[in-house]
Amino acid sequence: MGLSNSSNRLRTALRGERTYEKRKILVLGCMGSGKTTLCRMLAKSANAQLCPARFYKHTIENNLLEICKEIYRIACAHNIIGSQQFEGDMTILMNFRHKEDLHKNAVEAMKRIIKSNLYSEIVKDKKRILDLPYNAPYFMTNYERILDSRFYPTDADLTIIYSQTVGVNFQSIDVGVVRYELYELPGHHIFRRYWTEFYPNTNVIIFLIDLSDLCRAAMYDGGHLQDKVRKILLAVTMSKLLHNTSFILLFNKRDLLEEIGAGFSFAGLGAGMKSWESAEKYYMEQCQSAVPPTNEVYQHIMSLTKKPDMNTTLFESLEKIFQSGVRSLDLE
Repeated sequence: MGLSNSSNRLRTALRGERTYEKRKILVLGCMGSGKTTLCRMLAKSANAQLCPARFYKHTIENNLLEICKEIYRIACAHNIIGSQQFEGDMTILMNFRHKEDLHKNAVEAMKRIIKSNLYSEIVKDKKRILDLPYNAPYFMTNYERILDSRFYPTDADLTIIYSQTVGVNFQSIDVGVVRYELYELPGHHIFRRYWTEFYPNTNVIIFLIDLSDLCRAAMYDGGHLQDKVRKILLAVTMSKLLHNTSFILLFNKRDLLEEIGAGFSFAGLGAGMKSWESAEKYYMEQCQSAVPPTNEVYQHIMSLTKKPDMNTTLFESLEKIFQSGVRSLDLE
C-alpha cells in the first residue's frame, strides 16, 4: 500500500528536508518580447543561481556590432549625407566573424560609425528609429565602456541586451513553500510548433507582448506583425491541454511605446486611434479577447528595463491564482 501525501511530508520533515508545492509556469511570447530578461530578473530576486555575467560579454559586444551594421544600412537606405564614406568600415564589420574577442580593426570601425553623424540623423525622424533595435540608445551611450578591452558586463547590460532563446531555459525559483518551475520557450516560429509538448500539467502561462510593435510599419496594411500576437495567443489558449490553466499577460516596453508613440499615426488600427494611450488600450483588449472566459487571466503593463516592482504585478497575480500566502520578493 502506498504512503499518503501527509505521510510522505512527515517522513521528509523527519529527514530534515524541505517540502515545496510545485507550480509549473511556461514563459511564452514572440521573439524580442522580453522573456529572457523577465526570467533572469525573477531568478535574481529569489537568489537563484545565475549564469555568470562574463558569459554574456560576447552577446553584448555582438548586440553593438549589429547596431552599427543597422545604422549604416538605414543611413544608406535614406540617403543620409556622408554614409558612403563608411563603406570600408562596413566591409570590415561584415567580414568579421565574432568567434573570439573583438579585434582592433573591428573596434575602430565601430567607433568611427558611432561617432559619425549617421545615428543622430537617423533618429531625427522618429519613424526611422523603429528600424533600429529598441536597445540602440543604451548601446550608443555606453559603447566606449563596452568596447574597452577590460569590459565586464553589469546588471544593466544584462537587462538591456537582446539574446535569442535557443532550446528551453529552465529555472526553479523557491518562494516560501512554493517552488515555481519556469520554462522559457523560444518565440521563433520554427520553435513555436513545439510549445504544445510542454503544455501538460501547466498551472500558469506568462505571455509577454511587445507594446512597441504598435509603432512598427509591419503592424499595418497587411504587414507580418498585423494581428500576429493575438493569433498566436489564440492558438495557445484553444489547446484542450490548457483548459484549466491561468494566464498572465505582460505588456512589455511601455516606455518605448510612450517615447516613440508621441506623434505616430495609429489610424491604421481603427477609427478613434489618436494617441498611443488609445492604441495601447485597443491592443490590450484585442489580446485579452483571445483568452476564453473560462480561463483566469491577469494583465500588467510594464517596462522590464526599468526594473518594475514585481511584488505588485507578477507575484500579486500568482498569489491570487494559487490562493496561497506567498511572501513578496525584493527586486531592488
